[in-house]
Amino acid sequence: MLTDNEKKYFIDEAYLSFRDRCVEVKQYMSFVSLIGDNGYDHLAAVNGGVALGGILKPLIKIDRDLEKTLRSSGLLLLYNLVEATMSNAIDAIHKVIKEEGVSYYGLSDNLQKITANHFKRAVNGDINNVFDESDHPISMAMVYIGYDKEGLFSGNIDCREIKKAAKKYGFHSPRPDSENRVISQVLYNIKDKRNALAHGRNSFLECGQDIAPDALPLMAHHTIVYLRAILWSVSYYIRTGGYKKL
Repeated sequence: MLTDNEKKYFIDEAYLSFRDRCVEVKQYMSFVSLIGDNGYDHLAAVNGGVALGGILKPLIKIDRDLEKTLRSSGLLLLYNLVEATMSNAIDAIHKVIKEEGVSYYGLSDNLQKITANHFKRAVNGDINNVFDESDHPISMAMVYIGYDKEGLFSGNIDCREIKKAAKKYGFHSPRPDSENRVISQVLYNIKDKRNALAHGRNSFLECGQDIAPDALPLMAHHTIVYLRAILWSVSYYIRTGGYKKL
């Protein structure tokens, strides 16, 4: 059995990744807001870097179309934050289970269903891989064989998918629209526009036309608040052994 400090290591991995991505998002939002608020019309080179509104030779002119394109790019950053945070949170659960050496029969009913589906998918593929990867009794091997972090959400995550994942694993899913927030709509819009960009349905300019200049930072704030609450729920779930059979 893992100690609380040992479990904390895996939880902290997810938190650190979340924190680093939040820094990226906030810096980008500050940049986009700075352009919009101050009406800079050029980026200029200075000391080997880039400055806004300088008197040096401009590198590129900033017009309204470019601002819209920048706002669309911000949506990709936000979607990356959402999917990465959820993937890392779910991955932390699986890492703790494997590290703790919990067998299939020691898992909660929810986790038994999940691991059985993973194992079934692995067996339906190349069965030799199952035997090559496993040096443990089958009740232990079933816990991790077939699990694929990269295939958890596959570009379609929003509040509905997060709620489904929470129910599937058995951890608490915070209400996205409490305290007069509309996070469910925010995350749906982020996902929808991300997919429109990824599949070429819309250009960056077209996506950016639907985003007000002051809307993107607010979307980022609501998204970060909600994901932080999700991480707390997963942390509590791991610390209290919510993945184990009662």
